[in-house]
Amino acid sequence: MTSTASRTAERAELIRGLGALCERPDRTSELIADALNLPEPDAVDHTDLFVQQLPPYASVYLDDAGKIGGQARDRVAGFWRAMRLTPPPEPDHLASLLFLWASISDQVVSERDPERRSLLEHAAMTLVREHVASWLPPYLTRVVELAERYEPWAGLVADVVEDTLVTARSTDALPVHLAVEPRSLEGPHDLVAFLLTPIRSGMVLTRADLKRAAGELELAMRIGERAFVLRSLLEQDAGAMTEWMADEARRQADLYASASVAPEIAAVWSRRATRTRELITPPSPA
Repeated sequence: MTSTASRTAERAELIRGLGALCERPDRTSELIADALNLPEPDAVDHTDLFVQQLPPYASVYLDDAGKIGGQARDRVAGFWRAMRLTPPPEPDHLASLLFLWASISDQVVSERDPERRSLLEHAAMTLVREHVASWLPPYLTRVVELAERYEPWAGLVADVVEDTLVTARSTDALPVHLAVEPRSLEGPHDLVAFLLTPIRSGMVLTRADLKRAAGELELAMRIGERAFVLRSLLEQDAGAMTEWMADEARRQADLYASASVAPEIAAVWSRRATRTRELITPPSPA
């Protein structure tokens, strides 16, 4: 095996291991974490991060509805089919995407035909750029903020993605998910949906963020889905809550502007968050 093939094989194992660590922890994930010198997975922390706060589904961050499924998931499933594979039940889950990336990398290593190998390398790059890196800058930034145990994991994911993208910077084309301007804020009736849809607002608002807002503004935190909680907070004090959201949009824009992974993609997220701040900032008194 050549040194290049050896590096590709080693990277494939790293990618596969990182994918396993965003699934529910078990004995295997403990062994993987130990091999990668990462903190041992914890079921409670895993549930809080990947279930309650930041579900690791591309469609949550890339679909116009801001929920699992929709056209964003269909695009990911289409990539699986283009690779002549049956999409799994959750084709846009980060673990599924990383496993697919590792599988394609394995094929690159074993492929002897140069033309076929080049096609596989292109497929891997397309997968990473279009369906992984397109949403990882805001996602990993928020992981680092919300889950100390998973900060080293997020750093490794960022490193392997960025290392891969370095070779693809000959094009200025944005991932298809980000190439089209999303719907802007359509009025007060649309505010909650707009703020909770990352691809539209440029923001990733978690349950922890809403709890922080309630605490800082001394508002009652009601139990329920994020839309219900956000609507409740706005009903209690629309002015203060809107101002808080504008400040949060600015804060997240600054965070994404300094992201270490896919900076050209992170810049898109930063600009959208900045635009959201401008859209919702209360007008200054005359």
